[in-house]
Amino acid sequence: MQFYENKTAKLQSIQSQSTLEAFGHGEGYLYPHAYRDHWVAQQYLPDVLQGRIFYQPSEQGYEASIQETVSRNREAQLATFFSQTASEQSGSLNYWEARTLGSSGELLNEFRDRLTEWCELSRNSLALVLNAGEGLLLGEFLRRISEENVYALVESSEEKIILETLFKKTNSRIEAKIAVDSSGCPESFEIGDLRFERIVGRNVLQKHADKTGFLETLKPWISADGFFVFGETVPSLGQRLSDLIPEELLEPDFRKKLKAAEKEIYLDEENVRSSWTPSTLRDELNGANWNIIRWQVKEYSIPTMIRTEQIEQWFPSHQDSPHSSYGQRLSAYFSPKQLNNLRETFRNEVAGIVVEWHSVSLFMQLKPK
Repeated sequence: MQFYENKTAKLQSIQSQSTLEAFGHGEGYLYPHAYRDHWVAQQYLPDVLQGRIFYQPSEQGYEASIQETVSRNREAQLATFFSQTASEQSGSLNYWEARTLGSSGELLNEFRDRLTEWCELSRNSLALVLNAGEGLLLGEFLRRISEENVYALVESSEEKIILETLFKKTNSRIEAKIAVDSSGCPESFEIGDLRFERIVGRNVLQKHADKTGFLETLKPWISADGFFVFGETVPSLGQRLSDLIPEELLEPDFRKKLKAAEKEIYLDEENVRSSWTPSTLRDELNGANWNIIRWQVKEYSIPTMIRTEQIEQWFPSHQDSPHSSYGQRLSAYFSPKQLNNLRETFRNEVAGIVVEWHSVSLFMQLKPK
């Protein structure tokens, strides 16, 4: 356990930095032996964020043989960090809700593999990665595409700098063309006749209230034979915090009311990230004249430790947070005494245990008709 203790101590020594204030509050501890190759992307600070890469294998001998594995693991770790901090720093997203957005390392590996497979890349595919700041897909595309530059849109200059640092050296002569544009518009590349064969991204659509309207803005940038590939985590079908409490610890009527409240919160039309389901999105796409080539809804279950600090964020004692907490949202349905009892139940019965955290993801391959 010394590795994790050292990493945690290292993190505590830098938590005063403004860009890292939200770090350390994501998914819980994940057990390495339960995962492929005994490696798990933990929520520890990727060293690239401190100006260096924590381990860079050489291109000779054994280290050359593990170079790709190390790179993929590092990218998943970076993506874990960015998935979390971007969620927590967003004024439109609550921390407790961010946990349903699929930010564990193992799940991110699954996302990357599936999206890459569905893209059907060749050595000279002309590809655009949207929402690329987390680095998960960009690195894989740079390894797969050897005869074309890979284009990527990020939301901030900080993300661009980090990605340029991480991918400044590749095994081919191509490079990542990275532009900053929070709207997701390829016009930022300032290449008028640019037409992509693949446009891909993770959790791209969920931040848009008008998802098909956003897709319409991308149509001019896809080639005649090209298509889109998106992977979206579906918060409305994911883990409910109420389900973490053993059945016998809540009165049946209270549990029923709690689950009904959670459903209303997630399907609140004002929350564009969660107020949709795969079926409602599919209806929108069909109505907007999109050709759905492939469509898959997949469930995941990830061992996750719930920490006391997380529960305190769900039920903060001070109500001055810029993000609505779980407890604040439930206050419209329950009395302060009921919420305090619920908080204590979470603290006494859920904190410190490993649970199977449930999430649902949607994968789609689309083409304009």
